[in-house]
Amino acid sequence: MSEQSKDVAATRRTVHYAIDAHGVVTITFKRDDGGANRLDEETIHELEELLAAVEGRGELSAVLIRSEHERIFVAGADIKRLAESVHGPATDRDDLKQFIRRGQALFDRVMELPVPTVAMVHGACLGGGLELALACDWRVASVAKVTKLGLPETQLGILPAWGGCMRLPRLIGIDRALAAATTGKQYPAKLARKLGIVDLAVEREHLDAAAMKLVARGKRERSGTKRANLPGVRTLIGNIATNKTKAKTRGNYPAVERVIEVMVGGLTMTHEQVLAAECEALCDLASTNACRNLLHLFFLREGAKQAKMPSEPTRDAKTLERVGVIGAGIMGAGIAQWSATRGHPTVMRDVKPEALAAGMRTVNARVDEAFNRRLLSRAEREAALARVTPSLRIESMRTADLVIEAAVESLDLKCAIFKELADVTEPGTILATNTSALPVTKIAEATSRPNAVLGIHFFNPVHRMSLVELVHTEHTDPDLLNDAFHWIKGIGKVAVVCADRPGFVVNRILMPYLIEAGHLFSRGTEARLIDETMLDFGMPMGPLRLLDEVGLDVALHVAATLSEAMPGRFSVPRVLQCLVDRGALGRKSGAGFYLYGKSRGKRPPEVNPEALQCRAMPDEGGMSDDVALRRRLSLLMCNEAMYCLEEKVVADPESIDLAMVLGTGFAPFLGGPLRHCDTRGVAKTAEQLQELYESTEREIFKPCALMANTSCIFKS
Repeated sequence: MSEQSKDVAATRRTVHYAIDAHGVVTITFKRDDGGANRLDEETIHELEELLAAVEGRGELSAVLIRSEHERIFVAGADIKRLAESVHGPATDRDDLKQFIRRGQALFDRVMELPVPTVAMVHGACLGGGLELALACDWRVASVAKVTKLGLPETQLGILPAWGGCMRLPRLIGIDRALAAATTGKQYPAKLARKLGIVDLAVEREHLDAAAMKLVARGKRERSGTKRANLPGVRTLIGNIATNKTKAKTRGNYPAVERVIEVMVGGLTMTHEQVLAAECEALCDLASTNACRNLLHLFFLREGAKQAKMPSEPTRDAKTLERVGVIGAGIMGAGIAQWSATRGHPTVMRDVKPEALAAGMRTVNARVDEAFNRRLLSRAEREAALARVTPSLRIESMRTADLVIEAAVESLDLKCAIFKELADVTEPGTILATNTSALPVTKIAEATSRPNAVLGIHFFNPVHRMSLVELVHTEHTDPDLLNDAFHWIKGIGKVAVVCADRPGFVVNRILMPYLIEAGHLFSRGTEARLIDETMLDFGMPMGPLRLLDEVGLDVALHVAATLSEAMPGRFSVPRVLQCLVDRGALGRKSGAGFYLYGKSRGKRPPEVNPEALQCRAMPDEGGMSDDVALRRRLSLLMCNEAMYCLEEKVVADPESIDLAMVLGTGFAPFLGGPLRHCDTRGVAKTAEQLQELYESTEREIFKPCALMANTSCIFKS
């Protein structure tokens, strides 16, 4: 090693390298602090120095790039560094350009090395990490579960700008490249191999041998043009992708449209022109509210992984191993399956043998689905199924560390169940209810151990929804709450801690929106206009369709609970009660606001004639202005979120936004109801709510008093 190389090696903290007797250089990502490998300023600087030490070495025969992290190859660019250039009302475009150009130049230097280069991928290889791998001649990936490759930049409101928009389409074809970049999909090694993103997919212990096989092929030669990249074909593919994107995103996610433009256009550009187009596009996107809000959400999600309890426990969290589930319905079976799949011996109990059998079938189906999607190996599938024990006896809960009740939404029934559970379980057992709206305090006070009772509210379907509301009462033991908090995190869910208030967080904020949609329909507003307007706003589903999916009986129960708890503010739409009385419960019964049937395929459902009959008489004509309709419905969620903040239902505004995005799909590009309120202006929001309050004389529109004393909810 030269004196210069020794000096460089002595100061590096994130990237290291060695050269063997055959001239093979191994560049290894390994942070001294043990953290995730990311392309931050320090890492980029060290890579620049390292390449300077490697370039021009006469004995050089190959360069291998690898990581020593157990789960991460390179997770991508430093998002905090990006966020520093995307702040407040303006973007520091020059600073951002400099950062982008620096990364582009670095990866070009990797590409231009005169010897074969191989990226040896084990763990997450995302964003800038994949762009680095693409700059190499060859790529080999381990088939380990932790290995995922993808370009998720559009999920942050930006696009790949370190050569990814240029290199990926030329490597695998514009059709496959657009599918990867517009969706942000993360591909396992075998699928990445099939798509052509990597050249080999092997067991981790074979990475070295596979890399040397690729080195033996020499520098990668420029291959012929992919069929999908031919002039007429690429234009057609680009047009189809653009039309699909516009239909899906409704123009709310400009990064997705822009990445199509840059990737397709880049096929006719020179190397330097594509890099310039990437840079300009990212700088343009960084100045959008969509980018700022999606970055806001990214940090909320990352923060949730490291979150701690809002109140200090008196001891470290105790590991909860054995889980009991009361109720074998859709929710109970879903909770049991998820718990068992995450390694917990789980007893599922129901009083009816036929319900228990149906619940076990649901568990089996969910586990099989995970196996078929390659989320579980065959051995993991068998182990998960073996961990679930069905039971008809309440005594089967005796040895559980945690019992989660998921019976029907009846306060009397739940109180009876918990009274019995408190008697048969050990003193340290946590007793949790999965109720979506009933008062946890009343359930706790029905037992001899109210300090052990709390709410663990999963969302349906359990295997797809990451949010869990963790509800505490004034009686809840903080240490037991902390134990439950860590259990939720341990099974891969996001816990939002909230006080025992009507509707908790998500239903409290969502129900005014759903209730108002019902009232608007009752007064003559067309169902399709209501739903289409909120799809344009950015919701994943219109409110009336959502009511049908949730179940009108369930929605009626929650609405009635909130109306009872807050009379005058909440009310039950007449149409909701009318449809439930007629047995039209939504999709599960075949009819709700819309008609459902197996033969409908992908066609939008027709409005249910019975729903039209349930409208208020006489018909008031309803609303036809989609702008006013959008404002009316969306501001209700902003307002109720402010009430939750004012009443300290949760500890901070970040928890509210995260809960609403994860629990309801609230338009991610808006960042959540409070972020949306901040972006459009708190004072403006309060003023428009006041106008609605005065024109309708309905308490639900009365602006939260906290708005008058708040100019800005978030600092940035």
